[in-house]
Amino acid sequence: MKAKSWSWWIKIAILVFVSSTSAVLSRKVSAQIVPDATLGRERSQVTPQGVRDLITGGAIRDTTLFHSFREFNVNNGQQVYFAPANGITNIFTRVSGSNISRIFGTLGVNGGANLFFMNPNGIIFGPNARLDLRGSFTATTARSVNFDKYTFSATNPTTPPLLKINVTPGLQYGEIAPNGQIRNEGNLSVGQDLNLIGGNLNLQGQLRAGENLNVVGNTVTIRDNTTKPFIATAGSNLVLQGNQKLDIFVLNHPNSGLLTSIALTLICREIFKLTAQ
Repeated sequence: MKAKSWSWWIKIAILVFVSSTSAVLSRKVSAQIVPDATLGRERSQVTPQGVRDLITGGAIRDTTLFHSFREFNVNNGQQVYFAPANGITNIFTRVSGSNISRIFGTLGVNGGANLFFMNPNGIIFGPNARLDLRGSFTATTARSVNFDKYTFSATNPTTPPLLKINVTPGLQYGEIAPNGQIRNEGNLSVGQDLNLIGGNLNLQGQLRAGENLNVVGNTVTIRDNTTKPFIATAGSNLVLQGNQKLDIFVLNHPNSGLLTSIALTLICREIFKLTAQ
């Protein structure tokens, strides 16, 4: 009888340990996206809904929405969607912390708004990363984006002033973090423009833009392998720009290629290597 009693208590202890561990793991998952306090009462909010997290709140200025986070990561199998109010056309998101953003699942927007994602520390898109956007997407390691009367900065974050923010087609970026890396192994596809702007770009996987595809960095390295092609397609213009180095080698897979409906532009000031079919 005594042995049975001990066995019962051991089972209870195991259940408590497993429950506590699950709770800790759950907190770790939900802590992958952590809003900061720089927007005050307009701070970003994250609402978990199973594998999908909805991002609401933020600072609304006319048709522009601003979000600010200390950490921003998307786990494998996780879906993160920005859910802006009606009438929002552009969403600007910054990461003010000191860590790289790892996008390993799905990042999307409910509706047709464009999404700008800025993290000077770097952005990694894993093998299972994908985008779900009808509008445009910009990923950048710039430290700021400059508007007419306001600088939206990740390194000196402030609250947007209460005025109309004009978003022009040719956005003015502040200093690009020289060591800021954008790496892609996933399938990044959007309905309109796709822009990757960083210090060092290391690209594999697939890049598909319904309109323009712009890849701009100090160094741009593009590779495929025997099991996974590199594909870059643009419904309009395709621009690949390496200010210091543009290195393209895509001969390992028969399906690799650079495809555009209008024009392909390669820009490099120092070292240029192109090996493609």
